[in-house]
Amino acid sequence: MSIDAVALLHVSAARARKDLPDSAHVIQLGPDACGVSLFQKHLGLEVRPAQTAAILQQVVGAALALHDDPRGVLLYPDVAEPSPAKYDALVDSLEDAGFWIESDLLSKSSEELEEADEDDDRIGGFIDRLGGLIQREGKGRTAPIVAVDLHQTKPSPEDFRRLSEISTLRVLDLRRVATLSLRALVQLGKLQKLERLTLDELKIGDDELSLLAKMSSLSTLSVVKTRIQGKGFAALAELPALKEIVIGYTPLDDRGLRDIAKLPHLEVLKLAPSNVTDVGVAHLGKHRRLRELDASRTRITDAVVPALLEAPALERVTLCTTAISAAGLARLRKRKGLEVVTDAN
Repeated sequence: MSIDAVALLHVSAARARKDLPDSAHVIQLGPDACGVSLFQKHLGLEVRPAQTAAILQQVVGAALALHDDPRGVLLYPDVAEPSPAKYDALVDSLEDAGFWIESDLLSKSSEELEEADEDDDRIGGFIDRLGGLIQREGKGRTAPIVAVDLHQTKPSPEDFRRLSEISTLRVLDLRRVATLSLRALVQLGKLQKLERLTLDELKIGDDELSLLAKMSSLSTLSVVKTRIQGKGFAALAELPALKEIVIGYTPLDDRGLRDIAKLPHLEVLKLAPSNVTDVGVAHLGKHRRLRELDASRTRITDAVVPALLEAPALERVTLCTTAISAAGLARLRKRKGLEVVTDAN
């Protein structure tokens, strides 16, 4: 059962019925107020104000001219079921649960509302409708969008196209977005300012990584619970800013880790958990910039200790649930400036 929207009008039910379309459902609320059921989901209308104004014009019709509140029309959810009262009192009791469609929108023509709806999409309205979250750089609806969280939503191809045109975007979360396609990844490659990209819990593999090769600002990439083995990272070796990779719960193997170790700017690598062994982790020993490594729940043993000691920039290594012995951990802890995290701490 959906929660539908009701328009609160500053006009009596008896007077409104004279000008409302025959199909309109009128609710008598007080001597100078009535509600008109829109038979549209309340939440869906809230995130698309221009389209909602067009619906109000269609459903309420000529009766809209009788409504004299300069703020516009208050829409409230039908589950609110207000007690009979005068208009002002009804507004006070329903405003927190509802939202306003402003008068300037209601006065526009259908053509103007359609254009306003398209403008709203261009500034992120489609993200709201999908149930996503937006972070802007500054206040106001027209402030630049810098972060978008779309996890578990279902964007359409057109939504991905719009997303690829947000040139100010720096952070994008696409966890469990099952509608992500190869074409969408190609489009997202246009996001030249994107710094953080999350592609967790998706059916993507190594071949898809090459589609990110044009993201020149990408610094953090998370591909947890994907089909990536690691060899696809060779296509990202030229990215100048790629510093952090999170790749646990994947079929990552030693060969793939060798390719990851070739990323020249890598500083943080989180492998936990994976099936990599001493052979794979040894490739990290000569990496000049690797500062932090999480190799918890991997198949490494004391044989990897010399490689970890050799890594010149390593400052922190997390080794929970591994086969490294107490003696091996002790050797690591003797290195000045290296923090070793295990199950014991």
